Amino acid sequence: MLTFFTTAKPFHGHDGIIQRNALRSWTLLHPEVEVNLFGSEEGAAQTAKQLRAMRRAMDLCDAAIFTVPMENLSWMKSQYTHAIFIPVGANLPVAGESVSQKGNASGGKLSIAVFGVTGGSSSEGEIGEIAEAVRFASSRVRA
Repeated sequence: MLTFFTTAKPFHGHDGIIQRNALRSWTLLHPEVEVNLFGSEEGAAQTAKQLRAMRRAMDLCDAAIFTVPMENLSWMKSQYTHAIFIPVGANLPVAGESVSQKGNASGGKLSIAVFGVTGGSSSEGEIGEIAEAVRFASSRVRA
């Protein structure tokens, strides 16, 4: 097992982004890497808890559905093969764009997404996104 011991600057602004990326990249080096973050800088405890909670949830679940491509999740370990990407809203592929292959359902099985409308002034945009998702899905299942 490899263990990192580190301290950090406050987790805000550009420094926060850099530090979160470093912590995530270290944890991806090997399944048994441990990162110990010391200090009481602003955001350090919250960042450590978020990473720990997401990894723990992935360890416990049978399947996890994400609305962003797996390759965009810096904390996602390669051994999490039970993660599935279902594009929603702004993450729908543009016509002609290749769909993320990492984490898509395989073996000819179809994935189903359930949509809801918030209401109010957001409804029109949300309905447009749902319609686009349905058009995209239907184009994939036509014979």
